Amino acid sequence: MKVMSDLGENYEYLRVIVKNKLELKKLDLIEDSAQALGYGILGIISVSLLSLIVLGLSAVVIIWLISILQSTILSLLVFCGTLLTVLILLIVFRKSLIINPIVNIYYSFLKDRI
Repeated sequence: MKVMSDLGENYEYLRVIVKNKLELKKLDLIEDSAQALGYGILGIISVSLLSLIVLGLSAVVIIWLISILQSTILSLLVFCGTLLTVLILLIVFRKSLIINPIVNIYYSFLKDRI
């Protein structure tokens, strides 16, 4: 009878341990998802503010080009040509400039969590 009692007691300990580990994993998952959501919101806000800054600086550069070239159309063409060149360079070098750094940041974030 003592063996049955010990087995029942051990089973109960094991059940409580497994239940606690599951609860801890759930809490870890909630914490990680909340942190990821926070980083996402921070990224959206940062990109929005950076877009406004770039828009303002673009207007300043166009106005400066107008004063130098004395032509609004030519100034807009020069500015758009510069943006097109930057876009082409970004597309050509997208792997080394954009994709690899993002993958490295993502892996370093996950490595700290595992």
